[in-house]
Amino acid sequence: MKIIFRKTFFLITNKFHGIPGLQKFYEQEQAEDLVDLLQKNSIDFQITEDRDSLDILYGDNHFKRVYFVKLRAKSFEAVNELLLEEISNVANEDDPDHYLHSFTDKELFEILAKPDEWSPLDYQLSKKILTARGCEIGEPTIELLRKQRLNELSRPEESQADWILEAYLSVLLGGITGVFVGWHLQSYKKILSDGRWAYGYQVADRRHGVRILILGVAMMLIYSSIWIYIL
Repeated sequence: MKIIFRKTFFLITNKFHGIPGLQKFYEQEQAEDLVDLLQKNSIDFQITEDRDSLDILYGDNHFKRVYFVKLRAKSFEAVNELLLEEISNVANEDDPDHYLHSFTDKELFEILAKPDEWSPLDYQLSKKILTARGCEIGEPTIELLRKQRLNELSRPEESQADWILEAYLSVLLGGITGVFVGWHLQSYKKILSDGRWAYGYQVADRRHGVRILILGVAMMLIYSSIWIYIL
């Protein structure tokens, strides 16, 4: 089995009937490899395909068929372990010319500390290279790094003061953009690698989001009433 990974362990792409996205593929065979692994381990999943990906907004080729393999949040950690086991076999065939061999110990530890920013292969190779250099990486260390990273990722973004001010001005002028900003501020959540959800913005910003949303809807109704009266 040969699984082709994107940059992160789990690329959350969208939500479909309560099942967060797991991986996005442009080749059916690649998606089927992952599906085979999930089926062999009796893990619930859904696979869907789409021709009109929203990636057009980001410059990707939206004309290709896209395959989404999705699974429930409670299965994330188990699937992560399975993927790491699969990729460890590849790591054992390490190429001595691989670019990670030029990394310092500190840089390799950075990969272990931030696995969500690297591929599973890079993660496993980093552990192998560090071990070969005499740096023993035990499970307690891995677990500590994992918890620290989850805590870091679960923290909300810094205050969006400028964005909030612009949203207030927008809704006061009847702009619909401000309404969308308010909705985003109060509802946006990010999903962590262990399947847990965390709010993306601070409590104060989320409260502003609710106010902006309510004010925006109210102002739209007022402006609509004025236009209807004038006409």
